[in-house]
Amino acid sequence: MEEEPSRAEHRRRAQRARKLWATRAVPSPGGWTAPAGTRPAWTWTPPHGMRPRLDRAPRWVRIWYHTPFLDRYAHEWLWHHGGWDVIPPGIE
Repeated sequence: MEEEPSRAEHRRRAQRARKLWATRAVPSPGGWTAPAGTRPAWTWTPPHGMRPRLDRAPRWVRIWYHTPFLDRYAHEWLWHHGGWDVIPPGIE
């Protein structure tokens, strides 16, 4: 069985992740291409995840983003228009 990482290791990983997001995040799609048959930002996300940046979107999209059942289309619209922060491929 694999050993659990120590608290110090968890802290180091979290610190690296925060630094990566603070220095390397770019607007979506950021070099990523969603696989065929998926909805980017809804059924597919990049390996490091993504963070919403609604401040970059028009007001109508921000309302759409919070509308049940229609929000999946807003997520995809935001993906194609830079409404998410992502870590580009090849950055670790």
